[in-house]
Amino acid sequence: MGKKITISYSELVLFVFFLLYFQPVIIERISGQLDFVSRMLNVVMFVSIAFVRTIRNKRLVIGSRFNSMFIVFNIWNIICILFMAPGIIFDYFKELIYIVEFWTILNLYSDEIDCVWNSLSIVSATYIIINSLSLLMWPNGLFYSHMGSSIERAQWILGSKNNIALYTIIFLMFIHIKEYKTHKSTIMLIDIIAFMTVACSGSNGFQIVGGSSTGIAACAICIMLLSLNVKNRLGNFRMTSSLTNCLVLLSVFNAVFLFGSMTFGNYISGLFNKKLIYGGRIPIWQTSLKYISKSPLFGYGYNRFGYRFFNGSRTLLTTYTYNTVLGILIRYGLISAILLALVIISVKKSNTYITRIVICIFFSLGIWGIMNELDFRYIFIPLICIESSKEEYNDNTSDNELKQHLFLGA
Repeated sequence: MGKKITISYSELVLFVFFLLYFQPVIIERISGQLDFVSRMLNVVMFVSIAFVRTIRNKRLVIGSRFNSMFIVFNIWNIICILFMAPGIIFDYFKELIYIVEFWTILNLYSDEIDCVWNSLSIVSATYIIINSLSLLMWPNGLFYSHMGSSIERAQWILGSKNNIALYTIIFLMFIHIKEYKTHKSTIMLIDIIAFMTVACSGSNGFQIVGGSSTGIAACAICIMLLSLNVKNRLGNFRMTSSLTNCLVLLSVFNAVFLFGSMTFGNYISGLFNKKLIYGGRIPIWQTSLKYISKSPLFGYGYNRFGYRFFNGSRTLLTTYTYNTVLGILIRYGLISAILLALVIISVKKSNTYITRIVICIFFSLGIWGIMNELDFRYIFIPLICIESSKEEYNDNTSDNELKQHLFLGA
């Protein structure tokens, strides 16, 4: 007889909550009203869960260094918006609510954190599999949309090629956090499905290695780093055991791309007789740096700036910088970027396996963010996972004890 599958009430509630929380981009692109209804259902669920858990004396733990720095960071950004662009403060709060929701849920369920990881893992695997099936069933995309892009692109369940890569990296984090205790073979299968989906999701439909170049690279790095940690669970893998090291590496990569590409871009194009695939970003980066130089400390507020660039035969207006660091600098200034770095560094220090998984993901998101702008929720969700994790096993655990726990399910 097969094993009986059981699911607790808490897991069921959290499954529905996270299913709505990570609702696919396609909902917004099909119907703004449907997106609004789905989001309101998520908010209602959040308020209900928070109310019930609070009645049960589940108190929020607010007094950590990470939480304090997070509050300071957001206060500064809000001040910048109020002075520079007060009319669009609602847009910032809408993004902030996502982060507060995730932090609150993990905090309220700190004594049932395994229920949270179970639910997130199931939701993540569900979305990855459904999106891969949509790619196979509709190779040309469910429809085309220019929302979130300067050109029309094929859309699947998780959106266009850039969205798919971003969602996939986040979802892989939850799957690996949950499954590391049992070391199930499904991890490898999900990794393969996820990567192939990212690699084959092109602008015009299914195309082998036709997906977002940055997305493919970020997803490949993500799976490679996760695999190294699976193989060497107690290995001395320094890059993925320190957020500070991760932050320094990402800063170097950003500097190389932002300044190296603009300096040597024409030389590289001439040498290989090939137009750079990110050549359209270079004039946007150049213009962004000019804006930043005029207001380096305070920025311009949330989406207040805008500039024109030439794309083929037409001139377009954009507020998108195609780089996460530039996006922060141009909106909130250098002080905000420094505060964000301090928030990241303030995350509790630990060398547990969950921490290593999250740092692998954080690094991969940083690679994706070199060519795109990360919403704040995708920066803070991994950090909140580290802050909220409670692990039995760390690097002080013997190899034999850990292997017994991981491979025998002890």
